[in-house]
Amino acid sequence: MSGASTTYLTKKPVVTIIQDVSVWDAVWIMAQRGFRRLPVVDEDSRLVGIITATDLVRRLSSVSSADGVSEALNHRVADVMTREVAYVSMDQRLLDAVRMMVDRRVGGVPVVNGEGRVRGIVTERDVVHVFTDKICGVKVSDLMTKEVVTAEPSMRIIDALKLMVESGFRRLPIVEDGNLVGMATVMDMIRLLAANRSKPSRTVWEALSKDIIEIATPNVVTVRGNRDVGEAAELMMEFRIGALPVLNGGKLIGIITERDFFKLLKPIIHK
Repeated sequence: MSGASTTYLTKKPVVTIIQDVSVWDAVWIMAQRGFRRLPVVDEDSRLVGIITATDLVRRLSSVSSADGVSEALNHRVADVMTREVAYVSMDQRLLDAVRMMVDRRVGGVPVVNGEGRVRGIVTERDVVHVFTDKICGVKVSDLMTKEVVTAEPSMRIIDALKLMVESGFRRLPIVEDGNLVGMATVMDMIRLLAANRSKPSRTVWEALSKDIIEIATPNVVTVRGNRDVGEAAELMMEFRIGALPVLNGGKLIGIITERDFFKLLKPIIHK
């Protein structure tokens, strides 16, 4: 399968967005469809950019008032999207897509046909699914990120958002008295924005000023550090999540993500 072309991935649904619609529309589509990246297309469905949940969160990271919310989000998608998109063609191999993701440090690449029209997308989750048999033989504690950025339950959502942007992480474990009590992600923030889509900017700002624990997932799926990474990969696929906090004796010692598994694929990627 690793040597196959990306064509088979065009059979899975891909959601795109037109460049002339509003950023609020992007927020709504991401929240409703559960995708954190949307290829941006022109009126002929040709790829012209990409917009991600992280892009939207980054725009909010400097906001300090209700007026700032309007300034950050009342734009066209074309004004905020990434124009230099990493992509692959339908006749390229899946490994080419993986190399592109590693080289460009992105979590997904659109698949286009000969006319540049979007026909699919390859994501980190797709890669983990295809290479499941290669993700094994290493302890979770040897592959995880050990320096975990965390938040306290009482941290404001807007401050947690800024912390994510500053640290470069899409997820924040919520820790109280050394115990893991929740997990907040950029998609939690996207869903919060979508829920307040038609409301005044002041209401959106008030929502962003609440405690992060209010939007965090309380019952977090975790893995122990002494388990094989294959078990971690299976848990991620079973629960359709991209990361697992790593515990030892009930205490948080790290976090492992889909992207961490790419480290095990280096021998294959660089063949």
